[in-house]
Amino acid sequence: MSVVLNHAALAAGFTADGLRDTAGVRTIERRGIKLDRARAVLVRRMQVAGLSMIQVLLHVVPGMAPASAGIIALCLTLPVLLYSAQPFFSGAWHDLKRGVAGMDVPIALALVVAFVDSCAALVFDSRALHFDAVPLFAFVLLASRYLALCGQPSARRRPGRSPETDRIAAWCVSGLLALTALVYASWLQIEPGRASQVALAVLMAACPCALSLATPTARACTTDSLLQRGVLALQPHALDTIDRATHVILGKTGTLTRGRPVLCRTVPVGALDDVACRRIAAALETGNPHPLGQALRGGVAAPPLAERVHMAAGQGVEGWIDGVRYRIGSAAWVGGIAGGAARAAAPAGTTSVWLGHAAGWLARFDLIDPLRPEALAVVGRLRAAGKTLILLSGDTQPAAQAVAARLGIPTAIGGKLPHEKLACIRRLQAGGAVVAVVAMASAAQVDAGDAVDAAAPRVADVTIAMVCGSVPGQRHADALIIGDDLTPLADALDGARRTLAVMRQNLIGVAVYNALAIPAAATGLLDPWLAGVGMAGVSVLVVLNALRLRAAQR
Repeated sequence: MSVVLNHAALAAGFTADGLRDTAGVRTIERRGIKLDRARAVLVRRMQVAGLSMIQVLLHVVPGMAPASAGIIALCLTLPVLLYSAQPFFSGAWHDLKRGVAGMDVPIALALVVAFVDSCAALVFDSRALHFDAVPLFAFVLLASRYLALCGQPSARRRPGRSPETDRIAAWCVSGLLALTALVYASWLQIEPGRASQVALAVLMAACPCALSLATPTARACTTDSLLQRGVLALQPHALDTIDRATHVILGKTGTLTRGRPVLCRTVPVGALDDVACRRIAAALETGNPHPLGQALRGGVAAPPLAERVHMAAGQGVEGWIDGVRYRIGSAAWVGGIAGGAARAAAPAGTTSVWLGHAAGWLARFDLIDPLRPEALAVVGRLRAAGKTLILLSGDTQPAAQAVAARLGIPTAIGGKLPHEKLACIRRLQAGGAVVAVVAMASAAQVDAGDAVDAAAPRVADVTIAMVCGSVPGQRHADALIIGDDLTPLADALDGARRTLAVMRQNLIGVAVYNALAIPAAATGLLDPWLAGVGMAGVSVLVVLNALRLRAAQR
């Protein structure tokens, strides 16, 4: 079974929507089985078209009686129309029912016109036969679709059917049909006997199949390759926007750091000793899944009971113990009841959590969250790509600045609440920046404001979230990083750049082909079969060029 999602994605239980799902593995497996079946059916259709193509070319040879050759070609072409070409006919019918002129419409029209025109020529013996164009055209198009199907991930949708690679196809098809009608009318005046032949050549040469495959196939191949590396693109614009991004905003806790802080020192600043302060802190942090809360309650056995506990986003926790109201969190939050200013500054590179009550300040807890070992290399790759990096954190400015200095990030903004972080993103966008946000935050971190808030994905131009991140972040993220490693972020940037390069190559190649083939067909220099093979061949080349992305990014 060709399921391309890696073990990390399966273990995380993710479906194509990027949301946690207990049945995620079964869903992905079912989609993989369906994709394998689709490939098998497509191979059978290709075999029938290929066999018919070979037989037609062998029987329609010089010296054979035209009527005999025509009847044999007709019989050999019927299986292609009735079986091999059914995906084109069903796709065209589906598009027409929706009122959309999709790329299957001109394909189906060309096949029908070639067959009907050849049947008429066989009966009246007045024009050339084009039966050979039908299996040739169908076979090469089926081959391009098979290659495109092999290039897409099993949990993704078939490329080329987005509402947008639909509106473009509708315009192209409408223009193609108008051009074909104009050519046909013109040749009726010039040489009526060749009008249908020339019009058919134009219809086949200008079919937008290659154009419709030029960009979605490249995206699908990159999506597959990046998925093997731990990046799941959820939105079609994700790769494009990552490449266009001028600014990359990185959180600190859980993004550049491991997100597993440890308590390194307790500094009493009031009447209670460090043991008593730690017991109070553990009581207030009971039930708090935030990494800082876990570190503060670690190692404390049987803490007292805290009542009326309240968590303030981006600030801290408040609760009552034995009738006394306590606060733990930022200096500003604790100072709201303790009064005055914090008594001592925290050492550089540490995160400080304060404890106090109405009678004054009690303690400062210093915690250290180690940097990710790959963070320095990833930051270097992002800077080498020309991105402006900003560290945006709810932690104190000194703590944020210390991390930024170690990693070579030029701008560090600390001490920001969730709504203030969003304001920073909006200010950058107002100045013309394209902003990418990397949010690797647990649900608790989002609640506490220590990472980019869950609302950030709705504001940023593109957002990358971690698989173990918050559910809100995953629902609004454009891409997910699967696993506890930041390296796929830089891989996604490299993959986006290669993808856009291949897209440009494909579009240029299609444009050059159309510029040469359409005039040649319209002036009668290109036979229908050759026009069809040329167009379908360009489609195959476009897909093969896109498939290079899978090998280049492994």
